[in-house]
Amino acid sequence: MKPLFITAALSAAFLLPTTSYAASENECAIWLCLPAAFAVDGCGAAKDAFIDRIKHFKPPIPSFTSCMYTGDLPSGTPDSSEMSSVTGAAAYVPAREECKRWGMFGNECMESEIIPSRIVKDQSCRRAEGGEHNPRHCTKTIHYVQTKLDGQLYGDPYYYDNNGGTYVEGSTQLEN
Repeated sequence: MKPLFITAALSAAFLLPTTSYAASENECAIWLCLPAAFAVDGCGAAKDAFIDRIKHFKPPIPSFTSCMYTGDLPSGTPDSSEMSSVTGAAAYVPAREECKRWGMFGNECMESEIIPSRIVKDQSCRRAEGGEHNPRHCTKTIHYVQTKLDGQLYGDPYYYDNNGGTYVEGSTQLEN
C-alpha cells in the first residue's frame, strides 16, 4: 500500500499544471530598451511587445526573473532579482499657447509664447468643481514605468497611455 501511495503522490506532483513564466525574447528586451525610451537601434520589437502587453492589460514589463529562465520556473523560485520596475499614474499637461502682451483694449493678443508640456508624476488629472483641472491645464491621466537597478532608479520614466501612445515632458508641439 505504501509504494502505491508514493507512486500516486509523485505522479500527481508531475501531472499538476505548471505556469510558464518565461517571457518572450522581445518582452525581455523591454528591460534593455526602456531606460533609453526605445530610442536605440534594434528596440522596435521590444517597443511593440511593450505596447502589446499594455493593450492586453498585462504589466508593462515582465518580471526580470521570467527573463532569466527558459521554460517553467522551478517550484518555490523567488520572484526577486537586482532588476525591478516602478509603475504609476501621471497627469499630462500638454503644451499650450499663452498670451504675454495684450492689445490696448485687452481683447487682442499682441505677443504670445508656447508653454512646454509637463508631466506631474504620481498624480492623476482630476476635474474640480467649476470645471478647473487639477493639476492646472491637465487633460488626461497617463501611466509611467521606470526601471531600477540594485534598488536605484535607472533611466528616465517612460510615459504612455492605454493605447500605447507615448508622452514627453518639455514638448512644444501644440495639440490640435
